[in-house]
Amino acid sequence: MNKYIITSILLILINFCFSQTTIEGQVLDINTKEPLESVSIYIKHTHYGTVTNSEGKYKFTFKTENPTITFSYLGYETTVISGSEIPNELFLSEYENVLEEVLITNNSVSSILKDVLKSTKKALKKPLLQETYNREFSKINGEYNYFADGILEYHIRNNGKKIKSDTYLKQSRTLTSPSKNISEVIEAIPIKYDVKDQIKEGFGDYELLKHLYKREDRYDFVLKTKTYNDSLTHNIIEFKPKDTIINNNYDGKHLSGNFLFKGKVVYDSTTKLILDMDLQKASNSDKDALYMKNFIITFKYFDVRQKASYRIDGDNYILVYKKEYHKLHLYKVLGKKYDTEYEFYTSLNTLSYKEFNGKLDRTKRYRNTTIYKNGNQYTNNFWENNSILSTEEEEKFINSIQQ
Repeated sequence: MNKYIITSILLILINFCFSQTTIEGQVLDINTKEPLESVSIYIKHTHYGTVTNSEGKYKFTFKTENPTITFSYLGYETTVISGSEIPNELFLSEYENVLEEVLITNNSVSSILKDVLKSTKKALKKPLLQETYNREFSKINGEYNYFADGILEYHIRNNGKKIKSDTYLKQSRTLTSPSKNISEVIEAIPIKYDVKDQIKEGFGDYELLKHLYKREDRYDFVLKTKTYNDSLTHNIIEFKPKDTIINNNYDGKHLSGNFLFKGKVVYDSTTKLILDMDLQKASNSDKDALYMKNFIITFKYFDVRQKASYRIDGDNYILVYKKEYHKLHLYKVLGKKYDTEYEFYTSLNTLSYKEFNGKLDRTKRYRNTTIYKNGNQYTNNFWENNSILSTEEEEKFINSIQQ
């Protein structure tokens, strides 16, 4: 009998040690009370974490007993707090007494950007297996028509010349509005997006940023430095077009060859690694829309945006969050006429990562460009485990489809 009692006690203790704890809440600016998007939330000395959504909301599940959880956001004081003491609404404060100085205001900044992208690429020193939660959804005339998400593993490594990435889609979910036929639209739209490239692109392979230093004559640059304390300095490259170019045709090249962009890149002054990137098309007016007409499709491309944030974690440099947005107007696809505004959104957050020198079965790599094409292939509710939370609007659409 004593053996059974001891065994039962051990099982209870083991279950307790490995039981999961979930916290959820919202992160806001202490002064404006506005929600903060892409706040990095993680437990120190682990490779697990999540981020806040566009409403500043998050849900974080962990197995560590009584952990201290870090809330980190660029330009704000890092908050470290016990997991049992985190309030439902957490307010972050911007650094006080920040010293800002303009360093350079001419096009030579573009060469600095080129060096920063090279440093970002070289930061991948050891092969990583990075597990991410990815999601994508679209709207037709302002209404959601599909939502897809999944768990993807990226096996990434640097061979010295370029970043290589193998993509493995572990689970996926697709929710489609039954009232809208979108398959032919998704197949035909000219959006330069490929789920397989999302991590690889994050390590210095941004086509849109490369465009800036390749076509520096089209831009005005400003290089600033911000000193938050004696040991923390960030440099900021701000850019905007010198003038607006009206796109009357599409020459078949990447979008960066036709659009002008504005935005900023924040990087660490010591390591020259990107910490935050935010860029968007400089104008989304009708006169500046990219127009394309051929035998397959007729459309106007109005807007494209990219945002990414990173974390330096000891010797590791990790893409924490990445987001894209595209907007166009369709007039004809495969001979069928449309008068349709189409918006496409995608985002990812890193769930975990580890150094990985082993080999995976490369025959099982994911070959499609979107998660949507994989359909429903899941064994559990993976979207409930540290993924980017859906906004209220997104959740309303998801619930309507599931019901």
